[in-house]
Amino acid sequence: FETWRPRLDPTERESLRVVYDAALTYAMHPERMPPFFVMTGSNGWGKTRLAYSILNRTLEQGGFGLFITAPDMLDSLREGYKVDNLTPADYANYDLKRALDYETTLRLYKELALLVIDDLGKEYQGRGSTGGQSWAQEKIYQIINERYTQKRRTVITTNLGEAHFDPAIWRPINDTHSATCLV
Repeated sequence: FETWRPRLDPTERESLRVVYDAALTYAMHPERMPPFFVMTGSNGWGKTRLAYSILNRTLEQGGFGLFITAPDMLDSLREGYKVDNLTPADYANYDLKRALDYETTLRLYKELALLVIDDLGKEYQGRGSTGGQSWAQEKIYQIINERYTQKRRTVITTNLGEAHFDPAIWRPINDTHSATCLV
């Protein structure tokens, strides 16, 4: 938190002090905040840095969590399918220390004490209406919905607004009783 310096003019930087203070409160006193903390806005004002700072402060306090971009999260799930289908001949050529099976990976994202998802929505950009997009939406929905219903701490950053998301995904993110949306 101490090194957060968004690349903005001084007037904009002052208006973002509110965001900084909310992120610091979320990290230091999570019991005072709803479980979802969402930062939306354009590139360059420090959403990712603040999200990472929340995770670092949680780890410093002895908590557990993970920081991952939405596309990397989906890639790790896809990688889990490969692990599930390895034959003994494949083991020699595959780094099993890095990959978890699909079910374990999905459960990890659903159950971690703190999950930081950076760049939510980035996984959809540049893709047409393909089966891959609907698979991605389904997996994102499963993770977010489980975390929402179980009230697990979740930090999300995105450059996109409500119009870019499936309503089933956006609803828990923007729920005024469970999320803090900062624009």
